[in-house]
Amino acid sequence: MKDIFKNEIFGTLEPPHGAIIKEGTSLPTSQDIYFASKWNELFERYSTARIFLRKTQEEDWDYWFNRIDKPDVQKAVELIFKSNLYEMALLDYNILVDLSWTITYVSAEYVLYSFDKDGNVTNAEDVSCMHPIEEAYDLLRKTENGVSTPHAEGNPFAYLKKMVPEFSLAVDLIADFWKDFSNSNIRNLYNYIKHKGKPAYR
Repeated sequence: MKDIFKNEIFGTLEPPHGAIIKEGTSLPTSQDIYFASKWNELFERYSTARIFLRKTQEEDWDYWFNRIDKPDVQKAVELIFKSNLYEMALLDYNILVDLSWTITYVSAEYVLYSFDKDGNVTNAEDVSCMHPIEEAYDLLRKTENGVSTPHAEGNPFAYLKKMVPEFSLAVDLIADFWKDFSNSNIRNLYNYIKHKGKPAYR
């Protein structure tokens, strides 16, 4: 089937599928493994959303359900399946945005704690940053749990902005994007399905 999508956000940025090897001989840090796994997770959600959308364009429904002799009933069932596929794509695209927001926050935390006031790397590349997997898991999950919407009271980005004012522009850009997106039609529909259930279709 011909590709119907106009935009390709990943392009040549598809995540690596092999071992994480840095230039030279240094071992990957816990952060390297975390970011690579999140990169793969983002790409998987994006690819899955596109698969669901592609399936809505197909005309062969025989592998989804048995064909029905009544044309109006057949059409109704096809539309039900199509709506489910659209909803799954909508959910995956929104989960993709949520995961992007999480990795943005964790990235900001990592940058701010890996560099000193003069912009020098403290010890981010040192072997001491290679934590046991259980400890790394707990540290990163704890950081992820600190994520909240950037315009919510007490959000962690406000604290990062206060602690490192030179990142203010980046923090403001992130907060402005999130505010615009959180009020968009696609986000409202996603939240409707997530909290209230299936929309009523005409």
